[in-house]
Amino acid sequence: METDPTSRTDPPPRRREQGEPNSGLVILAPNPFISFGLRLGRDEICAWIVSTGATLAAAALLRLFARDLSAAALAPILALVGPLAEKPGLFIYYFREAFRKYRSTPAGRRKPRRHYFAGAIRAGWPSLRADLLYHDPAYTVLLWLLLRVTGTQSVAGATLLAAAAFITAVALASSLEVLSIDLRYAFLLRKLRRAGFVTKSYYEAHFLVDPEGDPTFAPETIIDRLRERFRLPVRTSYSYRDLYLTRNSLAVYNGRRPYLRLRQRIGEDGEISKQALQVMYTRAKEVRSGTPGLYRCFATLKEKAGFDFGPDREMPWTIEAIPDPSVRAVARRLSDAAPDREVRFQRQVAMDHDGLFISVDIPPSAPHPAGAYWLEVKIRKDIEQLRTATEYIAWKLPVRATTRTKCDAMARSTIRAKIEAQ
Repeated sequence: METDPTSRTDPPPRRREQGEPNSGLVILAPNPFISFGLRLGRDEICAWIVSTGATLAAAALLRLFARDLSAAALAPILALVGPLAEKPGLFIYYFREAFRKYRSTPAGRRKPRRHYFAGAIRAGWPSLRADLLYHDPAYTVLLWLLLRVTGTQSVAGATLLAAAAFITAVALASSLEVLSIDLRYAFLLRKLRRAGFVTKSYYEAHFLVDPEGDPTFAPETIIDRLRERFRLPVRTSYSYRDLYLTRNSLAVYNGRRPYLRLRQRIGEDGEISKQALQVMYTRAKEVRSGTPGLYRCFATLKEKAGFDFGPDREMPWTIEAIPDPSVRAVARRLSDAAPDREVRFQRQVAMDHDGLFISVDIPPSAPHPAGAYWLEVKIRKDIEQLRTATEYIAWKLPVRATTRTKCDAMARSTIRAKIEAQ
């Protein structure tokens, strides 16, 4: 009888080292609030140097030339000086990086200077937008209130109050920017649903498996073993062909990575069971448990919007071949390029329709039983059950955890090459 992996004290003999976060195999999405907050904070610190200097100079000049100004009159003037003076400071980091890139590029490969200048402007635009929409209004109101409440007219006091209002406004601006990005993402999904796309979401964990010639770890053997272990009633197989359009206009929303693809799925009876255009967003994180375990669980939240063409039509392998005019118009806005990456694989599945879904995905480059392959565990809601399943897999099988997709791993190289590269 198999015991729970968390109760073992000795490491399994064939265990491979799992991927580490952001090591190539495992890339975790950063916390969007912290990520943007650090970026905005860095840019605002550069701007703060300019802003504080301007506020200090304005306070000194007003004390020198307008001694009769009351605290009520001084407050709005000082509150406006900083935001107006800080804007060039938001781009200091990006102009410095553009200049470094220009200097480090060989003379024969350098592009015109305006190319690097424009790149710096584009890179700094999110910070400028957050500064104009959120930070400046918050900073102005907060500093005005602080000056009115304290009644200070001294240079040192005004500078300290400006710093307090500045830091508080950065945190507020980061929160509002993250919220606005999530709202734009929700609006994108709403537009897709109105065009006839069906949306769904679930959690999944990915593993790269290399049996190294051992037939006991062949794909069919493993899927049957996992089916028995987790009592999954359904066992089937499919053949997939995916064409990805990597040149698309889909944006990244708070760490969600976009994918656009055309998918065809053929059942084990040889009949087409799905033909669809799919927009997918993935965001990976580490699933932590309240109790310590031997293995780490990296789960990816996949949010998928798909339009099903139906099994009886001819599969449109380009955007222009999509028969439905409204869907074709939506697809054109997402990408005007041809598919540029193809992924084919055979899938062996064991699942419970209301619970766990486990599959092994075998690329054409994986001869049985020695070839490396892909293993996925999926579940809609119960992420704790996903963590339990991944712990068992990491304990019993020669796997490496990854947050990469098959588009990343299968399209350019074999899975074994991906494993050996680590």
